[in-house]
Amino acid sequence: MFKSEYADTIALGKAFNNTFKFAAITVPIQIGIALILSSLLNSGVVKKGTKNFFLIFFFLPLITSGVASTTIFNRLVSPTGFIKIDYFKDPGQLLYVAIAATVWQTVASSLILMNTAFSSIDKTQYEAAAIDGASSYKKLTKITLPSIFPIVAYTIFTGVIAALAVFDGPFLLASTAGIPDYSSFTTLILAGYRFIQPVGSMGGLRTNIGLGTAILFLTAFVMGVSTSLVNVLFPIGKAA
Repeated sequence: MFKSEYADTIALGKAFNNTFKFAAITVPIQIGIALILSSLLNSGVVKKGTKNFFLIFFFLPLITSGVASTTIFNRLVSPTGFIKIDYFKDPGQLLYVAIAATVWQTVASSLILMNTAFSSIDKTQYEAAAIDGASSYKKLTKITLPSIFPIVAYTIFTGVIAALAVFDGPFLLASTAGIPDYSSFTTLILAGYRFIQPVGSMGGLRTNIGLGTAILFLTAFVMGVSTSLVNVLFPIGKAA
């Protein structure tokens, strides 16, 4: 009994660590890529053909189901895929593959928001700044960033919620890869699901519906606290 409870505690600790690691890596990369691409697409530097390639590559996962996108990504990055990673020798690598797959799936939605934010900036502000002799850095800090800050704050807010509630990416990748031990890359939502499932179906943990339900409620509480903190640091509706 004590051995089982200790194993449950270890699994929960790993789930906490993996969930926050997933959010801490996914959200900045997702927003960073969206900002860079939106800036390039609105600067006129990217040619039409290249622009269409970017749009197709990043918007393809948005118009397909999460299962299909994850399956495609798993074919590209797997022990037998284009980029070979052996999940069985180091199952922990699957978490980083799930991060990459999630970024690919979600960057398009952030790109839409960022592109809208860039497009809504009044171009006459840049013209006036150029007449006043403002440098590119001044234009960035005094015009661009304050103008797009509400959208960036909203994207961070929703990105944190989605990252803390991640389930399908690690679950689908692990199911497709056939890895029996989920402990090295499980997240809070996945941990709750595992405890509710019958023994042996997902990593051999014993059934504990009460603990699984408690983990899911704990996840909701963590999401509430985290998003409140994000809203304090990056208040939506306020200029930078």
